[in-house]
Amino acid sequence: MENRDRITPIDIEHIQFDTGFRGYNEKQVDEFLDKLTADYEDVVRENALLKKEIEKLKEESGKIQQMEENIKKTMFDAQKVSENLKEESQKEIYELKRKKDAFILEFKNMLITTIDYLEKMENKLDKIAEDNLGAEN
Repeated sequence: MENRDRITPIDIEHIQFDTGFRGYNEKQVDEFLDKLTADYEDVVRENALLKKEIEKLKEESGKIQQMEENIKKTMFDAQKVSENLKEESQKEIYELKRKKDAFILEFKNMLITTIDYLEKMENKLDKIAEDNLGAEN
């Protein structure tokens, strides 16, 4: 309904009825219209308050929805960071294991080389000792 078609409390308060033969009791009509005007003013005032409250609630709802979206985005971002950290950690663990294995292999090869060298030295020393013992006899 458009605003110009609505009856206002002022319209009710200033309404004038023509009187006719055996018309209504003017005092009763005026008392009723006074009560109706007061009640209607209350309804209009309450309606205005409710409209303001609705707008306030809509605004709060919008803020809450925005906060909810921000929380969802933050959770999504945190999950992505967590997944990336996990993936990077797994790569780092793999790389550390690879380096450890390479170091152990190199160390084993060094030990084998050292043992071979020591065995050759031992053989040479044994031969020198035998040659020295044989030369003395």
